[in-house]
Amino acid sequence: MLFPISFILVALSTAASAKSGIGKVNYIVGGQKIPVTNAPYQAALFRKYEFSCGGAVVAPIWILTAGHCVTTLAGELFPPLDLFVRVGADDANVNGDQPDQPVDTVFLHPFYAREGVGLDYDTALLRLTGRLQFSDQVRCIPIAPPGTPATAGTVAIVTGYGQSIPNSVEPPSSTELKALEVTIYDHVDCQHRYAALGKEITDRMFCAGAPGQGTCHYDSGGPAVQSGQLLGITMWKPIVCIALVLTCCALEINGKRNRFNRIVGGDLISITEAPYQAAILINLRFLCGGVVLAPSWVLTTALCMVYPPGGYLAPGVVQVRLGTEDGNIAWGPNDKPVVAVVPHPNFNKATKNFNVALLKMKQNIAYETRIKCIKLVDANAPLPVDQQVEVTGYGSTDPEKPALDAKLRSVDVTIVDPDLCYLKYQADEEITITRNMFCAAGLGRDACQYDAGGPAVYQDRLVGLISHGAGCASMDFPGIYTRISAVRGWIDAVIKKNTRKESNGKCIFDN
Repeated sequence: MLFPISFILVALSTAASAKSGIGKVNYIVGGQKIPVTNAPYQAALFRKYEFSCGGAVVAPIWILTAGHCVTTLAGELFPPLDLFVRVGADDANVNGDQPDQPVDTVFLHPFYAREGVGLDYDTALLRLTGRLQFSDQVRCIPIAPPGTPATAGTVAIVTGYGQSIPNSVEPPSSTELKALEVTIYDHVDCQHRYAALGKEITDRMFCAGAPGQGTCHYDSGGPAVQSGQLLGITMWKPIVCIALVLTCCALEINGKRNRFNRIVGGDLISITEAPYQAAILINLRFLCGGVVLAPSWVLTTALCMVYPPGGYLAPGVVQVRLGTEDGNIAWGPNDKPVVAVVPHPNFNKATKNFNVALLKMKQNIAYETRIKCIKLVDANAPLPVDQQVEVTGYGSTDPEKPALDAKLRSVDVTIVDPDLCYLKYQADEEITITRNMFCAAGLGRDACQYDAGGPAVYQDRLVGLISHGAGCASMDFPGIYTRISAVRGWIDAVIKKNTRKESNGKCIFDN
């Protein structure tokens, strides 16, 4: 029987560390190479000047890692003098942005032991001799609160410097930092599958897999992050990974390809994959994104329509471009003039609250394979926290150089818990998070300049509009979206009031 589980992780929210003195193998196989600024909490643990494991920065003098990374086969602690930690490095074998830190003390979980249930309570804390200096390359990551579930079907990000050859016992051939999205599996199912191997999966562990990779991906002691919090650390027994290496990661989740990019460098797609995508133009020059809702209606953000000093763009200068992979061509056969710009009456330019506007086109559009409307999420529908949404747009592909790319791209980002989003932006006096917004993020992925007004889609329904944020693809500040369920009533009312009855039976009205 094939076992589609890529690795086991310690669930930190249930008090972690393990009973194992096994040898270590560290894999991020097929992962995406990333700069450490995308995972500044990543640490590399060295023993006798050789890279041995990953770790996570949890405070200026504390590193969290796996228990088996700091013990002998007999379960005895390695001397602290043999250990040091490297942070802020894109490559574990190249010095980071600050000196390596010797380990002062190793604190192994008290329930860790060599015999008994393998891999239970597999955690250790390392106290450093000096304090880390936080920067863009080095930052701590909050640990998930006690009781935080590892929910089946949700996505986490795993990072590490480890080996890319699953059954190799040699030092890693490449120690560049890599990252991988993994999906958490049902706990009971994982327990049953590993029971057949004689392995016990306890309540201190969870299982996760990586879609479409074909080999195991992990890096012992390295972080597993969800919604900006440390959910687990990676651990494994070599014999298990070797047994699963050919099959353990070959699943596709929901039939979607594994994207580890962003619209900032994301996947080029055909317009037939997102036929509801629109480009909003001003005098036939690209302005921002939009979404087709009905034969004569397109949704975008109110901020896109603002015209200084205090008004909105006149309809006569606004056009909608449809059915194209290039938002910035000189002229398109499906360019449509706009006859009405209708911003939400409660839109606040300072806070970006109710950041949504409807554009009425002069003529109805004819639907075909490249132009279609999209259904909206129901009014007051719950926010699918920790679920992935697909975001599309024509905007910038480089967070450092926010220039228009104009080619249609797509990326999956994960909806962040609203409380965490609020905390992320709490210290920013210029950004306010309201209940009419939500945040979404992915490791090194985001919407960017010129993507505003574009769609965020979950289960084939529009759940959000790209709105604003603090920069692009920032680890600290997720992107902010207008929540469609909060404005659904207003959208329905405007379109029904201003559309002939015979045209109403399209997308928005057949939910």
